[in-house]
Amino acid sequence: MEVALQELAEAVKLDPRNARIYNVYGLVYAMLGQDANAQQNFLKAIELAPNDSEVRQNWGWYLCTHGRAKESIPEFEAAIRDPLY
Repeated sequence: MEVALQELAEAVKLDPRNARIYNVYGLVYAMLGQDANAQQNFLKAIELAPNDSEVRQNWGWYLCTHGRAKESIPEFEAAIRDPLY
């Protein structure tokens, strides 16, 4: 995971407005149990790309796995509204 964090830090330097980078940051931090960092990065990804189905699905997964299932439903619904997802 340390290598992933290093690579993500480099990616942010190259493209700080890329929502997919923050989405992956959220996943990595979630796997590391760093919930505040995970949440912050998922929310940044949503801010940058509110209609990105992958970001919405991963944020929904995070909410669901952290005892916030009711909050996850709109995120999953947003993801499945995209016919290409």
